[in-house]
Amino acid sequence: MPSRTCIFTSFQREFLTRYAKEHGYTNLKILVDDGYTGTNFNRPGVQEGFDPVKQGLVGCWLVKDLSRFGRDYLTVGQYTDIIFPSYDVRFIAVNDGVDSERGDSEGMAAIRNLFNEWYPRDTSKKVRVSLHQRGISGKHMGKPPYGYRCDPADKDHWILDEDAAPIVKYIFDLTVSGKGPDAIARILEDQKVLTTKALYAQRKGKPMPERPYHWAGQSVAGILERMEYTGCTCNFKIYSKSYKLKQRIPNSPEDMFILPDTQDAIVSQAQWDRVQERLKLEIEVTEEWLETQETMSADVDAFVALTQKYVDVQKLTPTIVNEYIKKIEVFPPDKSSGKRVQKVKIYFNFVDDVEIPVISEPVVAKSTPGRRKTA
Repeated sequence: MPSRTCIFTSFQREFLTRYAKEHGYTNLKILVDDGYTGTNFNRPGVQEGFDPVKQGLVGCWLVKDLSRFGRDYLTVGQYTDIIFPSYDVRFIAVNDGVDSERGDSEGMAAIRNLFNEWYPRDTSKKVRVSLHQRGISGKHMGKPPYGYRCDPADKDHWILDEDAAPIVKYIFDLTVSGKGPDAIARILEDQKVLTTKALYAQRKGKPMPERPYHWAGQSVAGILERMEYTGCTCNFKIYSKSYKLKQRIPNSPEDMFILPDTQDAIVSQAQWDRVQERLKLEIEVTEEWLETQETMSADVDAFVALTQKYVDVQKLTPTIVNEYIKKIEVFPPDKSSGKRVQKVKIYFNFVDDVEIPVISEPVVAKSTPGRRKTA
């Protein structure tokens, strides 16, 4: 056995430890990924083992069976057929009779990998069908949001939470009156309204958060977006493109299942619609402001770069002036106050126009032979 490490991953720790000792493997490193699905190759235990593999420190990778290593046909094959051989790592799946050093059962290994992937694919399909049936039955697919609680007589039915429902209504009323989520959060904090987490902790007798009244604007916005406060059931708000992808994508309204009047409403449909219009307007204004800030930042950076270019200039030249200045606006002189006042407005490139302070000087009359000159 090489002096390099032997790594094994499995829930059956005792089984593999015994196998390793019986076959003379020493210098063992145990990797366990309890609670992670085999379709996820980013699970921490496996990733921890890959690092020493790339450093050439691993002599053997030992698993109970191929399904314990992974249930992704392509990725498992990539490691067993390409990556491990490249780093001279022996791969053994005990129960499947796979041993890369002997080179036997390679065809069966590929078939087993394929079946291992079919299992989560089939399970995912069955779960999706089950969830779809529940979703279109009108039953809620999640826990009740702040403002509701489960009916003790029927866990699938929501009833008003006597403490939280008035706060939800108050938040919607404040939004209609012109307050934004951050401003509402500060109002709730000033009025010492318990946050969602603090309220639930108080009810269950658990330790309270360090700041029980500190509302976040994001939490307020999340409440304002919940359609269920109008008394409806709203299912399939998000979806995933594949059982292999953990990313959840918002569904379009037409692909959701919405059933009205399944519980008492906290706000009317008209008020909820009005709030959504306001939130949408705020988002549009914020995005426009961000675009403006990005443009301004780029312009300022360009102006600073131009300034650094001419930091040691001794005198202005037409080229320098043209690079710095977009245009110069000179206003007619004004002598009504007894002084000659000349206003000049300079428009610089990349930055806003700059008004030069008014330049004024006394009107001086000077007699010279043959003509009269006024300065």
